[in-house]
Amino acid sequence: MAGGTKRLPRAVREQQMLDAAVQVFSVNGYHETSMDAIAAKAEISKPMLYLYYGSKEDLFGACLDRELARFIEVVRADIDFSLAPHDLLRNAIGTFLSYSVEKSLARKPEEFGSLALEIARNTYFNAQCVRLDGAIRMAPR
Repeated sequence: MAGGTKRLPRAVREQQMLDAAVQVFSVNGYHETSMDAIAAKAEISKPMLYLYYGSKEDLFGACLDRELARFIEVVRADIDFSLAPHDLLRNAIGTFLSYSVEKSLARKPEEFGSLALEIARNTYFNAQCVRLDGAIRMAPR
């Protein structure tokens, strides 16, 4: 922890923690990541991290929630739901691939790959996939 951490608004601090957590989970994977490592990356104390998120699993879930919300936002903005089913599927796949490439280029490719593998193994993610599917289906047509 960096001594004398400045007081930041809660929303800013939460995003700082999530940013650090995504980076550390991406590099180390879920099981090899410690709350100590995330706290150090976020330049906060471990007790503060637990105060905000409760557990490593809850923090990982919050990371997934944020990243999935960002993905849904992009998908909803880029997909034309008035297209015929075949074209809609092509559009959705293209949007997914564009998003994936953009995200993988924004980080080191190996970090993006590690996070994707870790997410795929996580049962929380599987539940979120169901939520994502529902959100996309409920999008205005």
